[in-house]
Amino acid sequence: MDSITKLFGDLCELHIAGFPWRTGLNSKKHSKSRTKQTLKRLAYDTLFVHLFQDEARKLQLNSTRLPVKNKIIMLSFNLRVCGMGSEADRLEELLEYLEQSNVMQISDLHAVLELLVELSGTGPPQLLPPKRDYFKNNKYVGRKVKYQGYDYYDVHVFEADLGTTLAYQEYEISTTIQRTLQIMEAAPGTGLPAISFFSQNHPTSDKFDKETRASLFGALVHSRTNDMDIKLDMPPVPDSADLSGLAIKVPQSIDQSEDEGFQSASNMTPDSQSEPSMTPDIDVWEAVLTYGPSKRRCWERIGWED
Repeated sequence: MDSITKLFGDLCELHIAGFPWRTGLNSKKHSKSRTKQTLKRLAYDTLFVHLFQDEARKLQLNSTRLPVKNKIIMLSFNLRVCGMGSEADRLEELLEYLEQSNVMQISDLHAVLELLVELSGTGPPQLLPPKRDYFKNNKYVGRKVKYQGYDYYDVHVFEADLGTTLAYQEYEISTTIQRTLQIMEAAPGTGLPAISFFSQNHPTSDKFDKETRASLFGALVHSRTNDMDIKLDMPPVPDSADLSGLAIKVPQSIDQSEDEGFQSASNMTPDSQSEPSMTPDIDVWEAVLTYGPSKRRCWERIGWED
């Protein structure tokens, strides 16, 4: 039997037999002896490394190794990622069947499964479908993928409710237009909501609403005074205030019988009778034409000195 040195030499000779030693002008020259020595060194290194690795593998504990079932499950996951879901389901079914059957011992079964795992991927190359990403709705994994339309679904699945949505929107728009036209074309005070900003002749049963919102003062001050407590009463006036500016003087030329608030002398009490006015008779039209602007008086200006 030949020695290991001669066997390695023959192996290197066979490996470099078909190598083209003639090179071009600009290429680096290769030495046959130097190439043979390099190949021998690589062969010895590979032999010794594998010998030491085999010894190290024998010393490893069985508890530190990954269970063969987990390896098969990882292979099943790789098949699913590659788009081969039926093959992955078949592999998991066979694994479950072998675990439940008592055809052979557990150690022998694990040895056979280890062999099958080591042989995975050693067959002829197969044309696999493009990979998919299960975290992004099964989209194709890859860069610059051209547009391919809807993914695995027909168009009518996505556009089933489109017609209903458009019809509902058109109905809402037409209803809004009709309501607006009815309000604009209706007579004043008709066709409006009973309780709103435009409410007219609304029967109010609440006393507070009658005194505030439904009154003339409430209409002039605020459209809604639900949060206000308004009383049409005289504000408090100090005793030292000068009330001469509040005296209402009625000219003698005006017929007081036409005034709604006129009181005759028969129903007037002594307290309510006022002193006879000393205002001379004036012409109303002349007073209007010759009227000059003066300062307005308000409650806050009573007793205030200029």
